[in-house]
Amino acid sequence: MLQIYEKQVEYFDHLMRTNFHQRLKIFLRKEMPEETDHYNDETLLRHIQECDQSAKKFKVETESGIAQWSCLTLLLDTKLEDIPEFLSYMQDNSLPADSAEEKIDKLVNYLNLFEVMQL
Repeated sequence: MLQIYEKQVEYFDHLMRTNFHQRLKIFLRKEMPEETDHYNDETLLRHIQECDQSAKKFKVETESGIAQWSCLTLLLDTKLEDIPEFLSYMQDNSLPADSAEEKIDKLVNYLNLFEVMQL
């Protein structure tokens, strides 16, 4: 019988997360060159890891959600949790039953629409 130990699961999770961070770094370099040009690879990876940890505090855990979180922090040039309005938005339970992931998605879509309207 095949037995998978907790250490093996942790190692596999670490490999998957490292791979995701590498892919996100490449994506950010391609899609956001102005926002990432002052980061060397090591610093950008550290930034992505910090965003990953920060997003998890708000129950944003999918690759898509973490990628959006990372993009927002680069665009705004600050940690999202340091923005009081963002905290209010994420903690607002009066909104329809949106998950944290849905809230981030709506915020990104709104900002994209706003940017298009400015053009």
